[in-house]
Amino acid sequence: MYSAPCWKIRLPILTFTACVLITTAALISAISSIRPLIAVVMKAWLAAIRLSRWPISPSLSFFNAAYGNGGLFDYEGDIYVHTGLITNESTNSSDWKYVKTEWGGENTPETKMERLEDNIYSLTIADMRSYYGIPAAETIEKLAFVFRSDVENADGNFLEQKNADGSDVFVDVYPLSLQVKIISPNRKEPLVSPNSVLPVCVEAMENSSISLYVDAQLLGQENASSISFPLLLQELEPGAHWLKASATDGTAEVRDSVQIYLRPPVQVEELPEGFKNGVNYLSNTSVGLVLNDAAGLKQFAFAIGEFSNWLPNDDNYMKRTPDGQHYWVILEGLQNRKEYAYQYYVDGKLKIADPYSEKILDPWNDRWIPVETYPNLKPYPFDKTIGIAACFRPIKRLMTGK
Repeated sequence: MYSAPCWKIRLPILTFTACVLITTAALISAISSIRPLIAVVMKAWLAAIRLSRWPISPSLSFFNAAYGNGGLFDYEGDIYVHTGLITNESTNSSDWKYVKTEWGGENTPETKMERLEDNIYSLTIADMRSYYGIPAAETIEKLAFVFRSDVENADGNFLEQKNADGSDVFVDVYPLSLQVKIISPNRKEPLVSPNSVLPVCVEAMENSSISLYVDAQLLGQENASSISFPLLLQELEPGAHWLKASATDGTAEVRDSVQIYLRPPVQVEELPEGFKNGVNYLSNTSVGLVLNDAAGLKQFAFAIGEFSNWLPNDDNYMKRTPDGQHYWVILEGLQNRKEYAYQYYVDGKLKIADPYSEKILDPWNDRWIPVETYPNLKPYPFDKTIGIAACFRPIKRLMTGK
């Protein structure tokens, strides 16, 4: 669940990024010379969405059924939202106020989610106070949501979608006070590649100045409510870096930060002796993973999973064999006999399961497996990744070498 600015700014920034990521050294040099012009264009995008940045009126929210607990993933019917408010009068997070409709059976036009594409929906609230009927004297602190199907299933229950842990979905409503937020890049997609340009966009409110840093280096400072900067990644060392934003009103200061991971060049090294495609069990706490690339078309790959909180890093960055037909990595420090879910993250775009895995987690079909058929089925990691995931359990096995 994310608010309008993140979505509105996402499309043009993706378009902009697509133009600048396909660069040569000469083109990057040219971009360096026009960096101020790029910043002006990015600033124009921010100005275009500033009226809706802080969602009191109007508010545009988006719902992605591929995340959370996946209760409505690939649902083909209409989706409605059960929604209310957490206000200064609420005693806890369960004390919803000004609930729009009773649970189930009340499908109203104003609570119907608009389908934009498969699994992506939007809800427009023209005026938050009139929509919920909340008096001006009461403070809105959070929007509360549970998404449900339009009709009951065969068991007589409505399908519902919440957070991955089963809790209700809450969206903070920012008061008219000193605030700062990094709009781009996205926290869930920290991977960036060398020889590219990363658009960084920050918004603030009720501030007198705003500053942007990468690690401890000041990138820019303005006496304005927004700042944007085209970060040339070739100027950074490979590894993790922090983008930091601060805003001040002359008295107080607020901050926000996002971590990015700049991958180094792919290491080229022969496949260890005896390694085969898929999982290679080395010890009770380590495994070797091998991704076959017979066509030799992949540029790079990571082995992401529960062991890395589903994020790429130096430890799961896969090496490439000299013939370009295999990627491999050794994962260490695992827990003995613990079942781990994992995927191959290819070229920063594609997340796939290991085709040689003996067990997979399927976000589309696992929910239909009865408990009697498969007790204690490992839950799919909704809100962490998308697509089919594979599984392994570290335990020393005899390697066949085949």
